[in-house]
Amino acid sequence: MSLLDSLFLDPAPFDVWVAVRTDGIKGSGTLNDPYDGSTQTKFDALMNGISAKTRVQLGPGIFQSQGYSDEVAGGWQPKPGMKIVGSGIDVTTLQLAPNPLAANAQMYAVGHGLVATGVANIMDTVEVSDLSDYG
Repeated sequence: MSLLDSLFLDPAPFDVWVAVRTDGIKGSGTLNDPYDGSTQTKFDALMNGISAKTRVQLGPGIFQSQGYSDEVAGGWQPKPGMKIVGSGIDVTTLQLAPNPLAANAQMYAVGHGLVATGVANIMDTVEVSDLSDYG
């Protein structure tokens, strides 16, 4: 492959790190300074702000999220090419946060609408590994 051809390839995925921080610092998303995902609001905002083709490395702990539902607004949806990697099963947990508005709604810790604007079969390109999820 020539150098010119290599410039037209898709860029390598970008890595960001997220932890359950207790120091109150927002973080910069690096391995040594992970983003703060210690609350449902912070975690969902981070996940909504992360771009496509990004590898999200979740540290140990319980990350609460509003998740996804067709029936309830809020939460987050993965983007094309996103890889969500925990620190191990039963080490990293993605948990649905209690939501009184979603009492009778079907909620998903990781999910996406069947029809997305301009994107078909988005979940075909999403990977989730090395974590547990509890609804």
